[in-house]
Amino acid sequence: MNICHHYQIMKENKLKVSKIILTLLLPLIFWQMQNQLHAEEYVISPGDRLFLIVLGYEGYNQTLYVKPDGKISYFYGEIQAAGRTTEELVEELKSRLRTFVKDPVVVVSPMPKDKEIFIYGQVKFPSRYPFTIQQKLSLLQALAMAGGTLEESADLRNVILIRNDGNLETYNLERLRTEELAYLYSGDAVYVPELARIEVAGNVQKPGMFWVKDKIRFDHALVKAGGPLQDEADLSNLIIYRENGEKIRISVADEFWQADDNMENYLLHSGDTLYVPNAYKTEMINVLGYVHNPGAYKIRGPVTPLEALALAGGARMESANLTKVRVRKTDGGVQIVDITLYYEEAQSLPDIKLYPGDTIEVPRRFQINWSLILSLLSIASITVSLVRK
Repeated sequence: MNICHHYQIMKENKLKVSKIILTLLLPLIFWQMQNQLHAEEYVISPGDRLFLIVLGYEGYNQTLYVKPDGKISYFYGEIQAAGRTTEELVEELKSRLRTFVKDPVVVVSPMPKDKEIFIYGQVKFPSRYPFTIQQKLSLLQALAMAGGTLEESADLRNVILIRNDGNLETYNLERLRTEELAYLYSGDAVYVPELARIEVAGNVQKPGMFWVKDKIRFDHALVKAGGPLQDEADLSNLIIYRENGEKIRISVADEFWQADDNMENYLLHSGDTLYVPNAYKTEMINVLGYVHNPGAYKIRGPVTPLEALALAGGARMESANLTKVRVRKTDGGVQIVDITLYYEEAQSLPDIKLYPGDTIEVPRRFQINWSLILSLLSIASITVSLVRK
């Protein structure tokens, strides 16, 4: 047998082995694709059983059956469930529960079928997993089966084990001792909740989402985002946007740290956003009338009437009426400023500032049009002469 023929046989054998391995793996891959059930993306179907959990309010916990028409009954009303994801249903239930519970934390768990367990939440591979009665599977082993917890976002202090009879058990995996290990049974579910999520946006080194335990001071949130951008961040106008729509402004000056204000007002809770504006953001004012270059001009903060006129090249002194310069505010108010007090009498002007959106207008000074008057007099003289003739 020559070398070429031997090489050809080896190549054919490798190809056969590859086909056999692929044939064996395909059903496993297909099964995994079919059973990969991400809780956030699970679409509810008629016939599903859902376990509703309201954390801290056991009286509101229920097992809900999705009826053939796709609806569930809860709180003396019906809610469309089929065709929606569990997260969409959670938001609907939250809106209904807010009448009775302040800031409800709601979990909807699809109930596992016989001979399987369900692991979801902040784990790497949330899914249904096959389970036999002969197995002895601890809570930690179950989480390992799902690829482990997500390092940044998993709240390991409040892992929930949902028993097949509806009972709840909560475990703190940060302090779990060996003798406290829990074991799963067929039909159980494990839910790993998410830590409080905040956002830091604007002029910081690393804007984005961050996970924290319960709440965090705004200055600590800034540290998580890498700190403010040097020479760009405006620390005198920080804003906290609350999840409920409330807006809190913070001016970080030396006096701030010495004040006796309640620090609770400056804590970020789950869903809050800390915004750091730009110190040099430019906005527009309008300079109109008898100036050299009327138009819209960018400003970086409040400006005086004199500064506004300077932006437009100054007033046209030969025709501008500087005694009645009008400053129109965005709220509709109008202020009259006598600029001549500064130009002619060296007096200080009233404390008037123009803010973004305001308009300053220089009217025309009343002037006698001698050319027109002389023309009229000439016409009148000619007319009188003709009449006399």
